[in-house]
Amino acid sequence: MVPLFTVKDPLGRTVILDQDRWDTHISVEHPELDYMWIAECLESPDFIAVDTVNKQRRVYYKRNFLPRASIRRFYLKAVTELPAVEGNPCRVITAYIASGAKMGEKLEWPSFSG
Repeated sequence: MVPLFTVKDPLGRTVILDQDRWDTHISVEHPELDYMWIAECLESPDFIAVDTVNKQRRVYYKRNFLPRASIRRFYLKAVTELPAVEGNPCRVITAYIASGAKMGEKLEWPSFSG
């Protein structure tokens, strides 16, 4: 698999978006997105949460990523999967525009504990 990009998230995890994943899923299902927006979302999200269904997935949210003011109230949501082997990179599964966090997602970052 050839990476389209590799970034570090705020927790120091390496995250990869594979060219194939972009070409066959994200750009097809969500053509309004730019892969550079996804990279920015992963590097500097507003927050990161644990997926409600799959605990091995992390969801990254970034607001105000779109140039048009009329849709700035929405978030870019990027979903990644943690590696099966520690030390390997996380991989982007999908990305899309969302109105906000999903009910039941547990905040992973930032941590507001004391």
